Amino acid sequence: MKYTYLTLLLLSLSLIACEDVVDIELQNGETLYVADAFLTNESTEQLIRLTTTASYFDNSAPPAIKGATVTVTGSDGTLYNFTESLNGYYVWSPAFPGDKIDSLGETYTLNITIGNEFFQATSVLNPVPPIDSIAFEFDDDPKDEDDEGYTAEFFATDIPNRADYYWIKAYKNGQRVGGEGNFSLTDKDAAFGDVDIDGRLFIFPLRVFTINEDDYYYQINDTLRVELYSINAETHEFLEAVSVQTNNGGLFATPPANVYGNIRDANNQPQKKMLGAFNISSVSKKTAIVTP
Repeated sequence: MKYTYLTLLLLSLSLIACEDVVDIELQNGETLYVADAFLTNESTEQLIRLTTTASYFDNSAPPAIKGATVTVTGSDGTLYNFTESLNGYYVWSPAFPGDKIDSLGETYTLNITIGNEFFQATSVLNPVPPIDSIAFEFDDDPKDEDDEGYTAEFFATDIPNRADYYWIKAYKNGQRVGGEGNFSLTDKDAAFGDVDIDGRLFIFPLRVFTINEDDYYYQINDTLRVELYSINAETHEFLEAVSVQTNNGGLFATPPANVYGNIRDANNQPQKKMLGAFNISSVSKKTAIVTP
């Protein structure tokens, strides 16, 4: 168990300060495994990180899981071995230039063995549309006259005749727009809600609001890189839940909760749990520079 001492400063009516020390006993919860297993079809190193949960007030790096066996298997039997590295990372490296995990429509299986425990998850590699272009428009009526500049918009068209989900990431001069905790997700077929726009241009809010920051404009010579990732429906649901927990604050905040994804105990033991998710994404990218 862990003790946390909260010091409450109480002001009396006579403005004389009194200090009470309150001892709060916090029970340590169950230690769980955590997997960060988001892969892409790019010919680059692919990383899977395995850690365990820590105490709620522990701000140090999460404890790494060492000595695990990690593989990904394609439905055609192709085996991808992930070699243990540092800080809980397991790495697959391309064997030659252009080598990648890239069979569209194929189901890939993640296999994790930790001691005598065995976990699995599956993900289908779905296609992703190309980003056709990025445009910048000068805002001649900014909210703040001292903060003029350009707003950005990207253009992409949903793939027709299929249910698709996407994750949009944008980088301004190499920095993630909205920070690393920003989850710009599309509903099915790049829409919001139940609007049917299968096979059509991404709707305006996705094209603009996901790649611009409030009150921070792009300036001449700024660089914008937009990345579009295909994700599975299960992954979409998982990331939405993570977003809720990440932005869970304010007066009506709810207690933080663990977020489970699609990773299951392969022996169907319900008491064996792993947080996190496995997804393999197709990726399209586009970079543009602001010019006069």
